[in-house]
Amino acid sequence: MHRRAIEAGVTILNEVGLDPGIDHFYALKTINEVHAAGGKILSFQSYCGGLPAPEVSNNPLGYKFSWSPRGVLLALRQEARFREGGKTVIIPGPELLNSAKPIFVYPAFAFMGYPNRDSTPYDVKYNIPEAQTIVRGTLRYQGNPQFMQALVELGLLDDSAKDFLAPSAPAIAWKQLLAKLWSTADDSVTTLRAKAAELAHLSGENKDRILNGMSW
Repeated sequence: MHRRAIEAGVTILNEVGLDPGIDHFYALKTINEVHAAGGKILSFQSYCGGLPAPEVSNNPLGYKFSWSPRGVLLALRQEARFREGGKTVIIPGPELLNSAKPIFVYPAFAFMGYPNRDSTPYDVKYNIPEAQTIVRGTLRYQGNPQFMQALVELGLLDDSAKDFLAPSAPAIAWKQLLAKLWSTADDSVTTLRAKAAELAHLSGENKDRILNGMSW
């Protein structure tokens, strides 16, 4: 639509939703106001996420896809970098979701947050060279990071080629797919639940919640 926009004499701004978009606008608004008042930003922490309203967060993930599911899921495997106390912290992709921590906003909301990709360039992008801590993170409802970490450990976010999923391969049921993926000859529900608990290191109430969520 570039040519039509020029002909119409208008400016079209793309990617100005939540992230990227509103997060950057309000970050710079606040930073510029602080600088204008003679202050300094010593710690910058920004968490956001396209979350469903609580009354419709009615699935085991507490999440609904508003954009590419593939993009959302693959982002969970990426390394994260941020600044904390003047030092760069690196979290490997496989450990990303294990780094999630409670984010307190209001007592009625149980949020968890984890760092999102590389936050380190934002001292320059946001003009806050004085900042010792810079974290841009993802916000999710409580329980989501643990559930997604289990999916990672179970190989369900692995996008490498599998013979039994090739376009030419015959159709298989979910139970058969999981049995092949986890190298077990038995595709009974009892065996698959036990294997999932073993591979994802599940125990206690968390085990029941995640396995029941997978059954859902």
